[in-house]
Amino acid sequence: MESLAAAEAPATDGGFDGTFTLTSLTATICVLIALVVNLVLRRLDNRARLLKDVDTVLGELGLECGRLAGRTVTKADLATFADLLNAIRDGQARFPALPLAAVVATGGAYEHAAISEECSRRLNRAFARKKSVGEGLRHTREQAAKLADVRMAVGIARAAVMVKLKR
Repeated sequence: MESLAAAEAPATDGGFDGTFTLTSLTATICVLIALVVNLVLRRLDNRARLLKDVDTVLGELGLECGRLAGRTVTKADLATFADLLNAIRDGQARFPALPLAAVVATGGAYEHAAISEECSRRLNRAFARKKSVGEGLRHTREQAAKLADVRMAVGIARAAVMVKLKR
């Protein structure tokens, strides 16, 4: 009888059967794929958020250029402009493929075109005496040309950021 019971019982070697192993392997692969997809999407979302921040700073710089366009700029007037330019420098370090270097370069040139407070006082006195009006006009034209360069660079950089954000 003992031999009959041994013949009827399936022969197992103490392991799992094939369907259980295949199911657990499939589930493990699905979990790993979901984990990788989650990590990739999180990274892309973080990159998109940083790009959006760069676009916001570029927009603020464009508004600041509009504010500065109506007058001869002194170094004291450039505090906000300098802060925004530093934020764009940070964005340039994060995204070297974007044309932010042109914005930084033209913004730096515009900062150097600003006149000092003392020079502004001397020009105002000269305007009052109707002397050296040409020098004041030259400074104003130089600043306007550099400001136009900054605006053009900001427009190009914002277009590049929008292309990256649409991906």
